[in-house]
Amino acid sequence: MVIVVAAGGAVGPRGRPTLSNLRVPLRNDGRIVLVSPPILRIPMLWLIQSMIITPLMVLLYCRSHKIDVEAIVAASVPYGAIGKILNKFLNTVLIVDYGDPDFARERSVALRVLVLLERYVLGSPGVDAVTCIDPNIREYVQRYHVRNAVFLPPGGFWKDSFVRPAGVERPPTKTVIYAGHVAPPPAYRLDVLMSAAPKILAKIPEARIVIVGDGEYLPVVKEGAKELGLADRVITTGAVPYEEAKAQIGQAQVALQLLNDMCLGTKVIDYFAMGKAVVASGSFYDSYDEFLVNGENCLLVPPDAEELADAVCRLLADDGLREKLGRNALEAVRDYDWDSQAEVLLGLIAQGHH
Repeated sequence: MVIVVAAGGAVGPRGRPTLSNLRVPLRNDGRIVLVSPPILRIPMLWLIQSMIITPLMVLLYCRSHKIDVEAIVAASVPYGAIGKILNKFLNTVLIVDYGDPDFARERSVALRVLVLLERYVLGSPGVDAVTCIDPNIREYVQRYHVRNAVFLPPGGFWKDSFVRPAGVERPPTKTVIYAGHVAPPPAYRLDVLMSAAPKILAKIPEARIVIVGDGEYLPVVKEGAKELGLADRVITTGAVPYEEAKAQIGQAQVALQLLNDMCLGTKVIDYFAMGKAVVASGSFYDSYDEFLVNGENCLLVPPDAEELADAVCRLLADDGLREKLGRNALEAVRDYDWDSQAEVLLGLIAQGHH
């Protein structure tokens, strides 16, 4: 049995009662026990519950159900701290995914707390492997001299989802798509897209921008499009089922990653798996020397409106470059589907037992 510790609960609007998330869901499908500590708006409550109540509850569950734990897999460094506490009693393999680059995002007290957690999880023995969804994050993790730091892009597709969904025809307009969490700065940079939109849509009159997804920044995007007089060309869908999101991506000519730091992430893998020409922005844009290759399988730009607009316009105007990037993107991602992800994790677990 593998225990997976990952995010749970619901963030909800600011008025949502924090106590509604004070539970730790446990799901057992016979092979995996998924533990989902809550996402709380009061950090100390999250820490108290996650670091004390969650391990105690999981240990009692494992003992009462006589579960033989083969490994613990944690979805981030904070959850890795929970895994490390559990492992003091279970003495099994512990694999931690670093998660988002908090070292580049957090400031002040939050950063200090995260650094303390990192030192506890990564700076002392007990972790068998750390997986990293971005090569720049792996380089950061290697400073802790962990036994095994593995670059593992975040899956996101099955082998049979490489091609565009059947029946999806490319529209006569040239479509630029962003599919994912519509979150505010500083981590997400849809503000950069909204600043770039007037230039893109003025230079390519037949173009439109489609934003698929929901989040707290969506009202700002809608209002911004209205103020720019572009409400009919900057289209927002809100939350849609996964298959509909795939269909929307299938219709697009250019797909966007809009972060303040890293240029890689789950949506990039989704785009690549569908052979899309991708423009990925982030402050790490000029430090990639594996997987993402600027000008070969994507275009990498800083989170800057002018540079984003230039890159998007270049792709919309150049069919040859767009097709080349999409073809090479599909080739780059072939070995990173969910089955391959599972094989890597199984290998790390087996390695940890030796």
